[in-house]
Amino acid sequence: MEYNFDKVQEADFCCIRSFLNDALSTFFTLNDYKDATVAIVAEGYLIEDLFKLLCSVKFGDGEEFQLSYVDFDNFDYDGEYLLTISYDYELCLEKLRTDNGAYLYTEAELIYIHEDCNYKVIERLTEGDENHILIFGLDGDCEE
Repeated sequence: MEYNFDKVQEADFCCIRSFLNDALSTFFTLNDYKDATVAIVAEGYLIEDLFKLLCSVKFGDGEEFQLSYVDFDNFDYDGEYLLTISYDYELCLEKLRTDNGAYLYTEAELIYIHEDCNYKVIERLTEGDENHILIFGLDGDCEE
């Protein structure tokens, strides 16, 4: 997908793999020009699948993403998660909402927010002038 970094955009992908292919392609393209970070915000059920897929991705000469920080608790926490793919090929997974209810902020070059997220997430992450947002959906109409 071609991104317009001047506004919040919306896009639907047929499935989780299609979405992840787009996100990784964008990450690698951005990283060719500068040290870029891409973030994905979604509910636990989706972030868990995305995280598992990302951990299995091989790139370059068989390299894999390294784990930087992982805080995943899908049983006691029912909010959104922030999954960051950093310029140094590290994955960070953390709860987006702190224990006191505040939402974290990210300075990623591109932030993908799943359409099922709370509207407060979008409000919080669009506060900065430098955040480029893509609200995405998965319509489930993949042709295998």
